[in-house]
Amino acid sequence: MPESAKLSVKVGVQVKRQLSGKKKQGTEREIPEPLKRIILANKWDQWEFEERELKGADLKSYLRLRQSLDAFGLIAVNFYLTGKTVGERAKRAEQVVSFVTAFMGDRFEAECDCPIGMYCCNGCCQSQPCGSL
Repeated sequence: MPESAKLSVKVGVQVKRQLSGKKKQGTEREIPEPLKRIILANKWDQWEFEERELKGADLKSYLRLRQSLDAFGLIAVNFYLTGKTVGERAKRAEQVVSFVTAFMGDRFEAECDCPIGMYCCNGCCQSQPCGSL
């Protein structure tokens, strides 16, 4: 067996919680009220984490995806920073944001079904609370 066939990586992934009516033992704990409001407002209580093991062809495509995302981030920031004026940089930022928003548009439900840690702002998932940017 080739050495590369033995390689694998375990990745934590957020998945929609299946409502069974039963709660897992030992998962009850008191959540501070301000955090509880944020959790409920952003529907983070509907998600849970699972571990997935990627190997073989999955590992290859996963690594390609991660490399592409890293490259996109660097290219997008460079595209923004090479704008000559404040106005040009603002326009470039909007171009990148609209590209990402268009890609994400079909991936989430209309009510803004954002994964844990993302905030629903005007129908789009973002990493900061609404109005903080």
